[in-house]
Amino acid sequence: MNFPAISDELEDSFFAFVPGDEFLKIICPDGETIDRKLFNENVRDFLGENSDPFQGMVGTLNQPEEHEYFSFRNNGVTVVAGDITGNSRKKTLYNYQIVNGCQTSNALFENRDKLDDVFVPVRCIKTKDSDVLDSITLSTNSQNNVTTSDMVSRTKSARELERVCRRDDVANPIAFERREGQFIMIPINIPKNRILKKDDFTAAYVSCVLRKPHHGIGYRNRYQDGKKEDIWLSGAPTSLLYLSGYLMNSIIRNKLFGDYSALKFHFGAAAFQELWPGFSEIFDRYNSAEKAEEKLRIEATINDHVDKILKMVDQRSTLEKKLEGARKAAKELTEDTSVLNSNGKLGRANTKTEAVTKKFFSLL
Repeated sequence: MNFPAISDELEDSFFAFVPGDEFLKIICPDGETIDRKLFNENVRDFLGENSDPFQGMVGTLNQPEEHEYFSFRNNGVTVVAGDITGNSRKKTLYNYQIVNGCQTSNALFENRDKLDDVFVPVRCIKTKDSDVLDSITLSTNSQNNVTTSDMVSRTKSARELERVCRRDDVANPIAFERREGQFIMIPINIPKNRILKKDDFTAAYVSCVLRKPHHGIGYRNRYQDGKKEDIWLSGAPTSLLYLSGYLMNSIIRNKLFGDYSALKFHFGAAAFQELWPGFSEIFDRYNSAEKAEEKLRIEATINDHVDKILKMVDQRSTLEKKLEGARKAAKELTEDTSVLNSNGKLGRANTKTEAVTKKFFSLL
């Protein structure tokens, strides 16, 4: 069923029930392996064979008498294409992405020998407008409880960070799981404790760069909600996201916070401050720069500093020395009854307050 062009941003679209074996040609061009690049615009990747949607589809596909009901039980697949040509019976898609239907695609691929009488509901939309693409991706994924913060995976900063994380000139390379489930089907040669999610980078950046570890602990979502304070839309140098994530990962992975786990993000903020004493001045200059050329020049300076600091973070003895002040401050803080809970401890609820952060920094 063809739909007329709605606007210049939505030039063409159609809905079809596609036979299962024909749908495989879209996701599996070589007939052997699923083309995972098709899901790069999706907010999530394959969530695994134990997920409820996958199990439900497999249950239907494993009962031949239920095959004809597959198209009515399935929410369908949404495909966005840069161009669509053809007549009412045959279409050709160019530069296309599956923005919703990753779980369906994987279920069909894993059960490709059981697709007799199986039809897949597919809506294809022609658009090159990124805002329209975002709205379609978010809306069509709403049944899977996709939040606005999940859309972080589609930002320019997230894509750039994913690329930056491929650097191998550090002692302990990290990876960015830009889309949930990204490394389930495509494993990488990096330990799980060095694979960081969106929340990890957000908390690290807010703690280290913005010097608000109390928000890194309990209020990180306000910095990834698509609104004014969203750090992923701020245009800040991606190298700062990488450095803060790398630094916090080193501190957490090596437990350099000692017995003060409730203050681990405060330790990150303290380490960042000690490793880069002049950061506030250069960051203020970057944020106040009005001309693009000036911003690029300052960003280049920031990137040079980041490379130097990463080398210091890789030296455990250096990092531990930079954290000496944090350990002393943490000890004094845990002896201050004015910031302790009713059990006489410095719990997570306390460390989420600005008062504790101010007290911690004053003791450094």
